[in-house]
Amino acid sequence: MVTRLIIGSPLVCPENGTSMENKDEKVMESAGEAVEYARQYLKQQGEYIRLEVAERIAKITGPLVTLAIIASLFGIIVLIFSFGIVAWLSNILDSQAKAYFLVGGIYLVLAVIIYINRVKWITNLVLRIVLDAFFESEEERQKNEQ
Repeated sequence: MVTRLIIGSPLVCPENGTSMENKDEKVMESAGEAVEYARQYLKQQGEYIRLEVAERIAKITGPLVTLAIIASLFGIIVLIFSFGIVAWLSNILDSQAKAYFLVGGIYLVLAVIIYINRVKWITNLVLRIVLDAFFESEEERQKNEQ
């Protein structure tokens, strides 16, 4: 079949008789829709990632803040007991200075013991909290989604 090209007339597809301009318009419209869908998908993925990061930060900071508050309260309690122990020791030793030095020496020994065991007692605890927050088990993820 031979098609004629007439100047000024639209190109016609020989197979189905539709205008080539219409096909181009449909293709461009479909491409535009696809780009818009991709843009919306990427935007939603970004929002999902932000929510996921926020959830994990909350899971990390929650236990760490709780641990810090408990440690602070424990420190206050130890401080109050320290003054009581110093008052009691000062009566026994007949010297307030000796009592303060004795209590200070006990705290120095405790500080050295904690420093020696810091990896086992402190670093591993914090690391476990952080890793549990970032790599929750599949069972926990399914339980949270229900």
